[in-house]
Amino acid sequence: MADSTEAHHLISVNLVPALPTHLRGGPCKAYRADFKAHLEINREAIFIVPT
Repeated sequence: MADSTEAHHLISVNLVPALPTHLRGGPCKAYRADFKAHLEINREAIFIVPT
């Protein structure tokens, strides 16, 4: 994010290492923002690319 504030950067830097630990053992996973996600809804393949 080119126009992010210092506060936004600090929040991101602190959250990234904490997410995998918090999500461990559950069904959720954390990915970087540029990750292409594949979903299947009503047997239809859907790809989501964050912008």
